[in-house]
Amino acid sequence: MGTLGDVYAYQQDTVKSIETLEKVVTMRFSDLDLHRKLANVYAQNSRYYNKGIEEARYVLSQDPEDDDTRLLLARLLAWTEQYDDSIKEYQTLYAKAPNDEDLYLELIRTRIYAGNTDEVIAELVQKLNENPARTEVRLALGLAYREAEEFALAETTYRQVLEAEPANGNAHLGLGDTYRETGEYEKAALEYREVIALTEDRQVEEEGVEGYYNPNTSAAYYGLGVIDRKRGDYEKAVVMQRHVLDRDPGNVNAFAELSYNHYLLSRRYIAVTGEYRRAWWLLANSWGISTASTASTRPTSNKCDASSRTTRGMWKSATCSLRSWPPITVTKRRCGNTSVS
Repeated sequence: MGTLGDVYAYQQDTVKSIETLEKVVTMRFSDLDLHRKLANVYAQNSRYYNKGIEEARYVLSQDPEDDDTRLLLARLLAWTEQYDDSIKEYQTLYAKAPNDEDLYLELIRTRIYAGNTDEVIAELVQKLNENPARTEVRLALGLAYREAEEFALAETTYRQVLEAEPANGNAHLGLGDTYRETGEYEKAALEYREVIALTEDRQVEEEGVEGYYNPNTSAAYYGLGVIDRKRGDYEKAVVMQRHVLDRDPGNVNAFAELSYNHYLLSRRYIAVTGEYRRAWWLLANSWGISTASTASTRPTSNKCDASSRTTRGMWKSATCSLRSWPPITVTKRRCGNTSVS
């Protein structure tokens, strides 16, 4: 069964892999390698991040010197916005490997998301004064400026990267996010489309995994979807978020955006036709919710009565009243060098 779990993981079918490995771990609980595998598979689906944290912590309780698992834990803590704990794990690793540039940059980004932008900006500016050619450091500086809402400086920093590397997808994505946050949607859309042109469907050759797409592609489609929603083009926004979910089925932000756009479409339908029952049927079917009990009765409760589908404080998908259901606010999720919101 362990081998079958590996096959499912190789094929990116994380749910089946998780189910298989959980059964194996139950039977062979003392096998630490199985716990490591399970933690890594949990990390591939955002709905299982908290389980991944628990599993990684168990492994470290048995093997405190397992740096690979500690790095996984640090990332999972950052992805679930537990930044202080994440920083502690990163600092433990960085103390052992002070010359690891990639590890340093992950630590820097986590510190940025934790709100330590002023000290990080000063640190990165100093490093660039020492060596202006460090592209990844400059990208991190652009992120720090953007998180500090210094958007003009963020734009300048990303453009400095693009002057040296016109095909740098991270710089185009960061610039797109910057324009989106300042409401310059046309400019943002141009940058997102450039990202897609650079990365569309190009599989990353990472340990031979098939079906692995560059995360920048998903982030660009997500950004385009948010822009379409803000412009009121909900149908197009739905298409963009489906592009994200085709590549990253566990992306809870894209799922929340998709569901919210369906809700907005149903509200528009009600405003035009006044047909609540038909709007509810369309909305429920768009989520795959059974309508057997709702097709003939318009919902009136303001309370959600379906099971929660939420991760990292995301909006809950549930059966709620169309008339009283308030709009959601989608929180930020970090994607690589950038954030999406």
